[in-house]
Amino acid sequence: MPSEKVINLLDTFESAIDSDPVAATETLGELTAAYADAKVDEEILTRRAAELSGSVSEQSAGERIEALMQASVGTEMSRPAFLAHGAAALETSDEADVETLREQAAQLRARETQYHDAAAEAESAVHEADVQGMLELVSFSPVSDTVPKGSTVAVTGVLVNVGDEQISGIESTVETSDGIAVSDRSGLSSDLSGGARSDVTLTVSGNATGPQDLTIESSSDSTISRTNLSITVRDKPQYLTDAVQMIDELLSRIEGGDVHHGIANALSKKLENARRKVVSARDSARHGDEDAANRDLNPAINMIEAFREQLQSLDEGGGNGKGKANGKNGGSEKLPQTLQFTLSKQSKTLLQVLANGEQAAV
Repeated sequence: MPSEKVINLLDTFESAIDSDPVAATETLGELTAAYADAKVDEEILTRRAAELSGSVSEQSAGERIEALMQASVGTEMSRPAFLAHGAAALETSDEADVETLREQAAQLRARETQYHDAAAEAESAVHEADVQGMLELVSFSPVSDTVPKGSTVAVTGVLVNVGDEQISGIESTVETSDGIAVSDRSGLSSDLSGGARSDVTLTVSGNATGPQDLTIESSSDSTISRTNLSITVRDKPQYLTDAVQMIDELLSRIEGGDVHHGIANALSKKLENARRKVVSARDSARHGDEDAANRDLNPAINMIEAFREQLQSLDEGGGNGKGKANGKNGGSEKLPQTLQFTLSKQSKTLLQVLANGEQAAV
């Protein structure tokens, strides 16, 4: 059943959009996690409802099931767009984008409330009726957005019997395009009792760059489910090109922020030194010299970690204490909260990109 936690998080998000964009960004992350946590239970409920739709003899139960189906479709379509726009709008802080985001949050909260209420009304009818055994592959996704070439990534999901009858003799196949391969798999059970679920993990290796396709299919004599994924494989030069661009973005934010000049210089110097190392690593990778690239990457990663440590010390009130006024011409040894949060978030992502670059083959 859709979680009340989602509705509460949307309330919190709306309240924080103007007053505390840092808290709003954190709440958006919590909302994403809450959706993921509820995904399997929601899928079971709506899949059973779809199977029962039009076949329930009691009119009121049938109407409740139809209301659930309609609310589910509208909500499911709204969530991804809201999360994507929310992250972008809070990143730019553009007033028009934030105003649109506020309206979207209110609309989504209304849809989530309708979905929650419809599910509460229909839940007993959906679960008390007998439903034949049905397989569903749910929530399959790679644990990271990309796979470093020559490395592996886990793809996780759940195989569920959303019906009430035992399903035996389940056969599962995994097909991939040529650029990836599945080296290991677990959880694709051959038997599932009614309502049972099995956590599935696939280990996928990246062999050639670019978007790659992965298809999982589980079936028995009476039921079949299939899910398709796209996984992008990237090589070392691609990751390091992104890393240079991300460092440039960090430098631009520091330059454009209201930052004490001494702090700005110290932060920028760390980033500039790291940038030189990453550029050198990228150029070596482009020429096929993986060892030389990795020799430059290690100190670059250390420099970004030092950058993040300084950010943390500023957040805790550290500094050189020499300033006398707020802003670039003196003073405050703490960064503006929104800027500090953005720099911390982006530099954390940068470290992950560099780590992927270190793993990736040329």
